[in-house]
Amino acid sequence: MDAGKSTISGVFNGSRLLEIPFYQRAYVWGEEQWERFLGDMEFVTASKRPYFLGSIILKQASSGNTWSEVSEVRTVIDGQQRLTTMVIFFKALCAKNGTNNLFERDFVLETGEVALRHGKYDRQDFESVVSATDCEPIEGTSAIIRAYNYFLKNIDPEKVDRNTIKSNVQFVCIDLTEGEDEQQIFDTINSLGVRLTTAELLKNYFFNRENEQAFKEC
Repeated sequence: MDAGKSTISGVFNGSRLLEIPFYQRAYVWGEEQWERFLGDMEFVTASKRPYFLGSIILKQASSGNTWSEVSEVRTVIDGQQRLTTMVIFFKALCAKNGTNNLFERDFVLETGEVALRHGKYDRQDFESVVSATDCEPIEGTSAIIRAYNYFLKNIDPEKVDRNTIKSNVQFVCIDLTEGEDEQQIFDTINSLGVRLTTAELLKNYFFNRENEQAFKEC
C-alpha cells in the first residue's frame, strides 16, 4: 500500500484508466453537493491556495483483465462521487469556454477513452456527458446528467480557473496492490472513531495553537 498527496493531474495522469466496479452504487450526489463543490472551486481560484478534497482509494486491477492499449488500470474503491463530479465539472467548464480540446488533454487517454470508466448504472449517461460537443443542456433525469446541466448553468468562467484548480486541489491517494484487502482498508477509513460534532468542527476551523487564549475566552 502506498499513500501520498496527489493533484488532479497525478490522479488522471494521462496513461491510467480508473474503473468504477459494477457492484458500486450509482452516482448519487445532488444539488446540495454540487453547489458546495462549485463554491469550493471558486474559493480555490480566488485564494490560489492548496485545497484538500479528501482521500481516494485505488487498487491495481486483476491481472486477469487485459487492457492491451492502456498501461495502467486502477479500480476505484473509494472516491467515486468526487472523481465523477470533478470530471463533469471540468467538462462543463471547458464546454462553456469552448475549450473541449483542453478537457481531452486532461481526461482522455490515447485510446480515445475517458480516463474514468463508469459502472453499469451510469455508464451510458456519463458517456453522453463527456462526449458532448457544445454547451447545450443534455436531456435526461439521472444524477449524472443533472450534475452536468447544473454546472453548465451555474459556472461563471470569471470565477473558476482551470489551471489554478488543477494546481491546488489535492487528494490523499491510497494505492493498493492487487493482493491487498481493499474492504478492510475501506471499512477502517470509514468506520473507526467517533464522528466530530458540528461544534467540534467549528472549533477546529476557527482556532489553532496561536490563539489558545481566544479559545479559552470563547
